[in-house]
Amino acid sequence: YSGYCAWRGVLDFSEAEFSQTMKGIQKAYPDLGNCLYFDITLGSHCVLYELQNKRLNWLWYINQPEPELK
Repeated sequence: YSGYCAWRGVLDFSEAEFSQTMKGIQKAYPDLGNCLYFDITLGSHCVLYELQNKRLNWLWYINQPEPELK
């Protein structure tokens, strides 16, 4: 166990390109579609990048202790 748990998703914004959510994302990440974005904080980090056909791929890594299995 590496100490991280990962959450991953794809946001299809092809029909909501001008929604408030996408406006906020594009404001925070103005070069989205031209690069990868890495956000690094204490105990976690995330990666964001645009896929083809107006889709946003995101991965969020969270530092967590190893679970106790019973």
